[in-house]
Amino acid sequence: MNRSACRVAALCATLLAGSLGAQSTRLVSHTAGDPTTAGNAGLTSSVGDFAAGRYVAFESPATDLVSGYSGSGGQVYLWDRDAAVLRLVSHVPGSSTIGGAGQSLLPRWSAGGRYLVFSSLAADLVPGGSDTNGSGDALLWDRLSGNLTLVSRAAGSPVTAAAGDSLARAISADGRYVVFDSTATDLVTGGSDGNANEDVFRWDRVTGAVSLVSRVPGSTTTTGNGESRFAAASADGLHVAFVSHATDLVPGGVDGNGAGDILFRIGETEPLALVSHAAGAPTTAADAGSGKPLVSADGCCVVFVSGATDLIAGGSDANGAADAFFWDHESGLVRLVSHLPGLETTAATGASMPTAISADGRFVAFFSDAADLVYGVDTNGVDDAFLWDRDDGTVRLLSHAAAASATAGNATSRPTAIGADARFVALTSRASDLVAGASDGNSADDVFLWERASGTLTLVSRTPAPAATAGNGASTVAAVSADGRGVVFASQATDLVAGTDLNGGRDLFWRDASLVFSDGFESGNATAWSNVVP
Repeated sequence: MNRSACRVAALCATLLAGSLGAQSTRLVSHTAGDPTTAGNAGLTSSVGDFAAGRYVAFESPATDLVSGYSGSGGQVYLWDRDAAVLRLVSHVPGSSTIGGAGQSLLPRWSAGGRYLVFSSLAADLVPGGSDTNGSGDALLWDRLSGNLTLVSRAAGSPVTAAAGDSLARAISADGRYVVFDSTATDLVTGGSDGNANEDVFRWDRVTGAVSLVSRVPGSTTTTGNGESRFAAASADGLHVAFVSHATDLVPGGVDGNGAGDILFRIGETEPLALVSHAAGAPTTAADAGSGKPLVSADGCCVVFVSGATDLIAGGSDANGAADAFFWDHESGLVRLVSHLPGLETTAATGASMPTAISADGRFVAFFSDAADLVYGVDTNGVDDAFLWDRDDGTVRLLSHAAAASATAGNATSRPTAIGADARFVALTSRASDLVAGASDGNSADDVFLWERASGTLTLVSRTPAPAATAGNGASTVAAVSADGRGVVFASQATDLVAGTDLNGGRDLFWRDASLVFSDGFESGNATAWSNVVP
């Protein structure tokens, strides 16, 4: 069968699947019972999460997403792609349609889509609960039972909220562990907390116990002498990285930078390791602050951003800006991600920021305004999207002009999410020249998907017809499924689906990427690593 015939067959199959088939963009944040009408309020955040290629969790101020809803806006919802229904997650006990009396936000799924963790200001979500802290709490929702469990609980009392502000950061793939930041001082029995700031904790769903992650050597209950937060975790929930201003967390540590450092702990017994350490000195903090840690699913690696200039042995860093780095737990070595072509210890001449890491730690997506990361042409003077390969140290340009793999697009681009195996990388871009034949008149961000095997880019946030026309409003990526085939994104566009959108804000959409690359509107081929000398 020739290519044209294959496309006709694929199109026929899609049409037979119905108007809400896999190829169509679907509206996630829709009114109850009407999948083509947007809710009565736009999203206040593009935060959403995807699980099992089926379930989407998000926060919304709309009050008409669930039939019979009662309560204020700012709740967490679940959208089931297969059943095409919405469920209220942040509901009061005994009712699936009454929202909690406070904002709920930042939902994060376990891998299988059963457990969902989120943070909430509502004090009425837990049966028999006592919540007088007036702050955020971390909660866990079980999709099968519909029950809510308090995660950030006072020691010895599973229904009493801890006396401080808590924010859920990560959940393990099986939903057993939740890692969160908290200012509370009563989460751990016998705890000693004198820093008056956030610390990092881990909750065990099976035992109900909360343990202190950011603790000093020789103690399981004493916090460091400075704040610790922005935790990230591996899929098993046991490998945790975080940012800390404490100077007493690492055995024998020397820390004179007066800024945040990245630390890493495995399980309950391993000592904390200093990730952002000076080259050749694993217990000495680098000469400047570090942040934004990301942990690979297998726990092998941490990527982070840093302004330090002494992380790399023999390194050369004269850009005066932040760079992207990679740390390997087994070797303890730090590698420079945002380096010049062929010079893995020399920083590129611009600022760089990592945004995603593949499950095995091999690939790191990042953005940078440096014009010399790859051999090619980059005259836009703004951020572009890149992918670094740990195995061969190469950097590849993702946001390239159509049919020109080494030429940067004509406007800002940033990668925002990555599939588990890095086959697909999602990015947002204002560039209008990434896809051949595309029509883009919105002068705003659009969502694209890049495929590693072919180097092709496709426009995701597009109108139903013609396929290469960008929507009439800005779009940003919220989440990508583990296999990279499902993309969830937020958009102000009103023409992405046939229907009604009168809320004047952002709505959440879903698109199946499995057919995105079969409609003939990809960018030109770009199979070569673009920083290899021609």
